This record gives sequence, C-alpha cells and structure tokens, in this order.
Amino acid sequence: DPVVITDCSPGFSSSTDLSLQNIGVGDLTVTKISVIADPSDAWTFTDVDETVMAAGDTLSWPISATMPDETPVTGTLRVRSDDADAPSFDVALCAFATGYTGDTSCSS
Repeated sequence: DPVVITDCSPGFSSSTDLSLQNIGVGDLTVTKISVIADPSDAWTFTDVDETVMAAGDTLSWPISATMPDETPVTGTLRVRSDDADAPSFDVALCAFATGYTGDTSCSS
C-alpha cells in the first residue's frame, strides 16, 4: 500500500508511519529501507539497515513530507529483505496539501 499524507501545510512538515508486517511463518530479515526517489526533496526518512522481524511482527517507522507549496509531492521508498518471494518492493509516497481537491490516487 502507498504512504499517503493528506494534511500538509506548505512549508511545514506532516508525518505518518510506514508499517511493515511479517505475514510469514518464520523470521524475516529486512536488509534495507530507504527513499530511492524524491524529485521535490520533500521526504524525510531515516534509512533502516538490517533488522529482524519475527513471524507476525509489525514494525513502524516515521516518515514525513514538507511541501514547498500546494503542489502534490511524490516519491518512492524501497524495502529489501530476505523474503524468497519478494526480496525487494517499492512503496509509493504521496503528500497533498490540506484541502486539496484534485486526484489523490497514489501509485509508483
């Protein structure tokens, strides 16, 4: 699912959490989480290096966007792990100004 922030005020930071859940039956080693695309330099996320998630665990990390003006901002965050089925996947990042009435769909 994308990370969407819908209550940004231009010039101010708005935050939410990126949450990951291990739905497998064994440990999952997350090897890296980082923003890989940020064309407007709006996203703030502290890269996550290796961390182990037990089966059923959910972990969350804060992510924020600072919009320079009322134009929506986008980005892409990449998650890498030792998951055999999906060792790497991208998460779309989208932020919209408070009161924005345009298209708020978000995809990478």
